Amino acid sequence: MPSSVLAPSARLVGSAVLRREDPRLLTGHGRYVDDVTVPGMAHAHFVRSNVARGNITRIDTSAAREVPGVIAVLTAHEINPHQQGRMWATPLLAMGSGAPEHPLADGDVRFVGDPIALIVATSRAVAEDAAELIEIEIEAREPVIDFCTAAESAVPGRHIPGLDECLAHALTSSTASLLPRYASRTTLLVRISSGVPVAMT
Repeated sequence: MPSSVLAPSARLVGSAVLRREDPRLLTGHGRYVDDVTVPGMAHAHFVRSNVARGNITRIDTSAAREVPGVIAVLTAHEINPHQQGRMWATPLLAMGSGAPEHPLADGDVRFVGDPIALIVATSRAVAEDAAELIEIEIEAREPVIDFCTAAESAVPGRHIPGLDECLAHALTSSTASLLPRYASRTTLLVRISSGVPVAMT
């Protein structure tokens, strides 16, 4: 990977960084995105999954669409076809082919909080009230809660529809050959599990 990708953050690792924003934030003078208002601004609210894994069997948004002040109620059927390109998090996490990426859950949910529907309304309160009227039925399935289990039971389509295997990335032979060299220089070899939420699929 080009060093230029890592350079901006690498120079801060292990360095004391002078914080200039603390007095403003600690005295209640901070300004956040939620504080910004402009004329004609709309508000968005997501309806999210309350189960870790399951199949979406029914979505009824008709009542939410009738709420005064609701501008739009969007599900995967309306918004996913307009996706442009991949939804990469960062260049460091964009390894391998990865799982199918969609703005909204389409057919199944893969973690608690997976967005299923999006409400756009004239105010946050209206959007939240409309969200309560959306009826969603999910057939819960047993979640895979660690990546070792996912790798050992990697049956095509078992965990993620459209994905033939659960392996997102593997060390190349050139990289793997460096591990014994580093292990010999330390008294403790730490086994790293993962910081990426692949276990929620």
